[in-house]
Amino acid sequence: MPVYKDKALERIREKLRPTASVINKALKSNTKEADTRTIVLDILTEMLGWDKFENITAEYAIKGGYADYAIVKTDEKGRRVIYAIVEIKQIGMKLNEGHIRQAKNYAVNEGVKWVIVTNANDWMVFRIEFNKRKQQPTPEAYPVFSVTINDTDIRPGERAEEIYLLSEEASRKNELEEWYQKWLAISPDNLVKKILSGEVLDRIRLAIKHEINVNFSNEEIATQIIENVIREDTKPQNSAYYLKKLAK
Repeated sequence: MPVYKDKALERIREKLRPTASVINKALKSNTKEADTRTIVLDILTEMLGWDKFENITAEYAIKGGYADYAIVKTDEKGRRVIYAIVEIKQIGMKLNEGHIRQAKNYAVNEGVKWVIVTNANDWMVFRIEFNKRKQQPTPEAYPVFSVTINDTDIRPGERAEEIYLLSEEASRKNELEEWYQKWLAISPDNLVKKILSGEVLDRIRLAIKHEINVNFSNEEIATQIIENVIREDTKPQNSAYYLKKLAK
């Protein structure tokens, strides 16, 4: 593990308890959104290692409005670019689709990949993607992960590992992007596509043939998988396409 990551994780672990204490007090006192921003700024700088003057821009003007915070950094070519948009809501407020949509629109207008929506305690991270297959691509905000700072059900070390992905140190080697690509590879949608591929179905069909000496078609096996194995919320919307393709 790189030295800078060790130091960053140590810093985050040290800040978790006092930060959770501040958050719990703020929740009890019904802290307003303006004060929530102060807590978020402290987390971004003291816990995540971003420089208050070099990396954080408040009320960043974007077409259609103002982002609460923009995290700015210098890229490989020496240009100042926006690394992430941070949308802040009052502490204790449940984050909803409307908050995510607003932050996504800000990011799309600026061509930013990363969106963070937070109420200081809950941190939700999204990756902006365009559907390149369409002539007029529609941007989508894909949830990458979420973490709650005062969540005592998750060990501090595990929380620190997730929070680290939002740190300045993690941005140096694009670790958040790497984590996202790994998550994408084993996402339910991608795994379903792999399971319903001809190669995997062939292996299942041959295994059944070897075990009980009964022949099934790939289409029959795929139908059973779609109808009785895959969870309802992860079933492909174009199931008929898979079956039709296999039938041919």
